[in-house]
Amino acid sequence: PLFHIGGAAVLFNALRTASTFLLIPDPRDIDHFVGEMHKRTPTVLAAVPALYQMLCANDTFKSLDFSGLRMAISGAAPFAKEEVQKLESVVGAGKFCEVYGMTETSPVITLNPASHFKEAHVGIPLPGTDVRIVDAEDGTRPMPQGEAGE
Repeated sequence: PLFHIGGAAVLFNALRTASTFLLIPDPRDIDHFVGEMHKRTPTVLAAVPALYQMLCANDTFKSLDFSGLRMAISGAAPFAKEEVQKLESVVGAGKFCEVYGMTETSPVITLNPASHFKEAHVGIPLPGTDVRIVDAEDGTRPMPQGEAGE
């Protein structure tokens, strides 16, 4: 969270809501990461799909109490349906959501909310965000609703 806008946004939201924020120096050290979650039960998890996959492969992670978890947020890459199902089998159904954004958009522009999650969709624009879908070939022609684009 100290070198990219996505992590900084999670940090700023924790500060805004007076939440405890776990800054894990090496998230690939899954045993340490899970140990910290055991000490401080998470209410929100934010990670990339690869990290969620590593966590779901850890038996201690699978044994944690996620009854207080409100949401598990994923971003930075698509998350395969089977992997989402694995995560939900651990943390609970209906808690997973995905975000889409980039540094240039400061950072999140859409949310695929847990309450209305649709696989392979980027979700709905966040308040104050204008979004348009254009033809991927020319980058300017607006696409009709329901058609793929960029």
